[in-house]
Amino acid sequence: MAASTRSRIALVAATLALLGAFCIWMLQRQPAPAERELPALAAESAEADPLVAPAEAGSEVARQAEVAEAAPEPAAAPVAEAPALTRLRGRCVSAEERSPIAGAVAKLDGSGANERREALQGKVSWKDPEPVVSDAEGRFEIAFDPPSGYQFGFEVEASGRVKRTARWGRIEKGQVVDLGDIELARGYELRGRVVDEGGEPVKGIAVVLRNLPLPLATNMAASDGSHGVSDERGEFRIESAIPAGTWPLAASGEEMTLVAPDRVTVIEQVGTPELVVTMRPMKALSGIVVDDLGAPVERVDINAGDFRNGSRPGTRTRKDGSFRIVTSERDPAPVRLVIDDAKRCLRPDPPDPTEYAWGTSGIRIVLTRAPQVELLVLERGSGEPITRYAVQHGRASSTSLNQSEWRLRGTHEGGRVRIEGVPRGAYAVIVMPMDPWFAPSPKLCFEVGDAPIHPVRVELERLSEQLVRVVDASDRPVSGARVDVIEKGHKAVQLDSSLWNRRFDGPQLMVEDEPQFRPAELLSRADTDAAGLAKLYVPSGERELAVRVLAAEHQPLLRFPAHFPAGGGELRIALASGAAIAGRVALSGLRSEQLELQWVRSPNPGEPWPSRGEAELAADGSFALRGLVPGVYRFELRYRWMYQKPNGNGSGSASRLPLEIPEVTATAGETSELAIDATRFAPAHLRGRLLLDGEPPSHAVLALSSSSARHGAFTPAADGSYVARELLPGKLIAQLVLASESSGTEVAIFAEEELELAPGEERAADLRFVRRRLELELLDRDGATALATAEIWWSHARGNGSAKADERGVVVIDPAPVGPIRISGSVGEGASRRSEDWGTIELPASAKVHRAQLRRP
Repeated sequence: MAASTRSRIALVAATLALLGAFCIWMLQRQPAPAERELPALAAESAEADPLVAPAEAGSEVARQAEVAEAAPEPAAAPVAEAPALTRLRGRCVSAEERSPIAGAVAKLDGSGANERREALQGKVSWKDPEPVVSDAEGRFEIAFDPPSGYQFGFEVEASGRVKRTARWGRIEKGQVVDLGDIELARGYELRGRVVDEGGEPVKGIAVVLRNLPLPLATNMAASDGSHGVSDERGEFRIESAIPAGTWPLAASGEEMTLVAPDRVTVIEQVGTPELVVTMRPMKALSGIVVDDLGAPVERVDINAGDFRNGSRPGTRTRKDGSFRIVTSERDPAPVRLVIDDAKRCLRPDPPDPTEYAWGTSGIRIVLTRAPQVELLVLERGSGEPITRYAVQHGRASSTSLNQSEWRLRGTHEGGRVRIEGVPRGAYAVIVMPMDPWFAPSPKLCFEVGDAPIHPVRVELERLSEQLVRVVDASDRPVSGARVDVIEKGHKAVQLDSSLWNRRFDGPQLMVEDEPQFRPAELLSRADTDAAGLAKLYVPSGERELAVRVLAAEHQPLLRFPAHFPAGGGELRIALASGAAIAGRVALSGLRSEQLELQWVRSPNPGEPWPSRGEAELAADGSFALRGLVPGVYRFELRYRWMYQKPNGNGSGSASRLPLEIPEVTATAGETSELAIDATRFAPAHLRGRLLLDGEPPSHAVLALSSSSARHGAFTPAADGSYVARELLPGKLIAQLVLASESSGTEVAIFAEEELELAPGEERAADLRFVRRRLELELLDRDGATALATAEIWWSHARGNGSAKADERGVVVIDPAPVGPIRISGSVGEGASRRSEDWGTIELPASAKVHRAQLRRP
């Protein structure tokens, strides 16, 4: 299952990835009760380490809890309990009648989330759970034990129904993920043939339908595609049922590119006739990369630079050093080849200026071997080798040190590891142990020249093991509390301080080289067991440390400074009862996953700023915040607009809904109620035809924008007909987004009139667009000299962009918006080049092509 699901994902043109924000509001998230945890439908970034649940600064309570207590005798370590299994459950129902669907098959697969998390968790033994089948009531449950560094994909499918998908960047052990009712819509089988431009069948072409409504939440980076692969006769079948509607189509294969069609329409109760997908061969550049001894160099990243339309085709050399780069352009211009990553060799300096015509073969690129560096990693004091670690390395001046990836992870015999391909000059390494009882190394810098380098000795500190016991106000143990050990940075430590996690966030040169900018650093983290005990690892010496404790139903607490008792005693921390706020947002057609309920608590005495967070909404709009610091809370409801670009990448932003929501006073040990009426924002729906210069557009999608975001994209049928559903009522501007067939870059043509939709309105509207072109001749101050080297930047109420003048001093804006366009530009070279305001050009609505002169002021 894991391989099949991952192969599907790889075949989709692009996978959405929404970055989750954990710096502030995740500090406020509350774990739901164990019996019914709200579904974590928002996609987590695979790069993120979820820092905390609630993080409220109850300063007065925290100060009262700071009273030092005598350390009791160490308690005997509790017997380890078998970890509770994580459970993923839901109920499959029909989208039409919401009746239960028996026999639906639910599958879960897991894979490594990213290099940094994989590098530090060690070897993981994981097997995907067996698929489960929904019962007579449509219910299913999958039980599994999730590794900490894994991400998870999910899909559920029934015969004749459109499958649904989900993805989580991380799932906690023992968590209950309740997906509630999962609606499965009717779908239709789709078959077809793949042929070349001569009508001959083509084998091995992956045909993919994208932008399908498969993810359980619109803001989830789950698979939204379904595919099929052509056989020897060119025939294919899309793997799962397709819903009614018009969907973008992509196809790819061995050096083949799609000619037509770029979309497919599935008709309700009819389906679609057999598709004929036409492909054509792509042009290529091929050759070999070797080092200065003639040995092939594998895994070198090589790209075709300076390619038009912003696209840079590229590849990676094979084991024998060979490479082959292809382009989908019909008539591509000659290109230079650029080495982006030379691996164990040095990149050419200066780069090779040779331009190669597409179709050239036998290209030979020779790289010079770079020096090697050997690390010897030892325990400080004992000198014993440390064998389990990963390394970050790169130029000392680089802020990313090879994109902050942990490399060379694993077990290194004798503590030694060899780094190949080290560039000459100032070089830096950081060693990250895989065992939590060793501290990571600081950044080590040294010079690399032509002479051999002696092994670099790296010593790691062994951290001391410390116990923290967490109890409630009645001295009862608190299990499941998260305990953090934090080292103070350049600012005072606060409960909601953003933390630098060296193990996951990677190095920061600003931190290493300029201590005055050092953020608070997370040194160790653990959850309390049934006895309220957490085992942490703490550095020795004079360090300014804080301990932060976060637990459901209790107020969070920060102890600073934190002094751990010597001789193996416990640090004892008592938590006060937290406040709670619960309620429901009345939705009336809005989907809960498109809403964000954000809150702000006014500062209590002694707090420098307000605290902020977000409440998770269940499918019915209900929410519950627990473990809050008492105080006054203000709320606002935001609507999340989602837009998926023609190349498959997605983006989103949230707009505040104009609602007057009353303040809530939260009291310790009590639950305050809050009801929010959002029914006047019932979504509206549009349908009609799109026309570009009087004709149905090809390679285009429809987007609808508010003042701060855009929604879509909606793919029109071949005759230009479209359906745009679930639009937030209010003023919207329609834009036709045109995609390049080759590069996926996009340009937008705006409709000249706004739409205003009433709540719940169903409107028929034909949307007409005109593509206009502005040709602007740039002249110097003398009014005669063409500014052939000039660059301009233009801005308009509905967009902006840039362009560069040709040898005649002419720049082209296409498509160009109607109305005043502000122009700024620059000429000259080096330090003398600066931006200047060159004035405004008015593009008349009556002209499709407008030519004008602009004189440099």
